[in-house]
Amino acid sequence: METLAEKKIDYAFLPCDGRYNMDVAEAMECAEIIGAKRNIPYHMTGSVSVLFKSEVAESFDEFLDRLIVEAGEEIVLKKGG
Repeated sequence: METLAEKKIDYAFLPCDGRYNMDVAEAMECAEIIGAKRNIPYHMTGSVSVLFKSEVAESFDEFLDRLIVEAGEEIVLKKGG
């Protein structure tokens, strides 16, 4: 994680379902270490289906510059600017 901080990342996508990877608390710790301009928490629930639960994403600390992308929503990342 510390090596990512050196790269001055704009957007960090952080898995936080707590099942096969980090939970929200661990993802927030990583966000603090990485220091990205924006943090996008995401997660999967269920064994087959991918479901987005906004309460999970909203539990990611807003002071870590979170960007919540709803299921089906798209964002465009532009180079430079």
